Amino acid sequence: MVLIFTLLMVSILSTLTVNFSNRINEEISLTQSSVDYLRASALAYGGINYGIALLKKEENPDFDWVGEDWAQVKELTFEEGTVKIEIEDECGKINLNYLTEKDEKRRVARIEQMLELCDAIGLEYAVVAAIIDWIDANDELTILSSVSGENEGAENDYYMELTPPYPCKNAPIDTLEEVLMIRGVEAENYYGEKGMSNFVTVYSDGKININTAKEDVLKSTIQIFSDETIDETLIASIVDYRKDNPFHDLSLLEEFLPQKTVKKMVDSKFVTVKSNFFTIESNATVGRIQKSIIAVVERKYPDIIIRFWKED
Repeated sequence: MVLIFTLLMVSILSTLTVNFSNRINEEISLTQSSVDYLRASALAYGGINYGIALLKKEENPDFDWVGEDWAQVKELTFEEGTVKIEIEDECGKINLNYLTEKDEKRRVARIEQMLELCDAIGLEYAVVAAIIDWIDANDELTILSSVSGENEGAENDYYMELTPPYPCKNAPIDTLEEVLMIRGVEAENYYGEKGMSNFVTVYSDGKININTAKEDVLKSTIQIFSDETIDETLIASIVDYRKDNPFHDLSLLEEFLPQKTVKKMVDSKFVTVKSNFFTIESNATVGRIQKSIIAVVERKYPDIIIRFWKED
């Protein structure tokens, strides 16, 4: 009986010891994860500050282009972990909020620019009309008379019938992800290589920087000033040229486009060689922990002002 009792006690103590050991290991693991998270957060914050420092450096005050240091992806390795920093020019995208600007001539040109982008990325024209209705202050349904097929927007009556219902904003878009609330904008046409999120913005001054704009944005912008159809070969030649040769001013476009077209671009003030809004994305990894921060900043030399901040 004594032997059985002793064995029973040893068994119980062994079980308690194992459970206690497992609990200690779990707490150690949780503690390590907490430490790694703090380290990853610190690296991610540091990555944003590193990006801001690159933008403050401003190598060429008269223009911004893809060959500058800020436009190159940075991957930094430290004893604690790694951080990847990417900076994207928001002025290389079409600003949706300018689709409703007051000047009729400029507004029509903005809409044409966006419709050209729709053709390039496979977006329905009705999305453009819906974006206009989301932003403008009236309750009149927008109909794009210049295009056939689905060309109507959506106002309050459409959104209030959704589940759950919500009102049409009737005000400028504050963050880009807000467009996912607009009729016709879905994950399928918002994300991905040809998703609209890669080509539109709500943060710029409305001008397109030809030194940084993606091919589809560049083509959509030039097309509205040209009397001839702009093909991909011409755009590819411009993109290839600017890899090593920035456009110091718009007149250099005359090497690729008719003088008449370039003059229209200059007079419109839609196009520029300078940028003032940028997105900095910082992704840090420490062990199994990842931390991501996205910041949209405005450069008002010599200051950098944060306009948007998101952490994951």
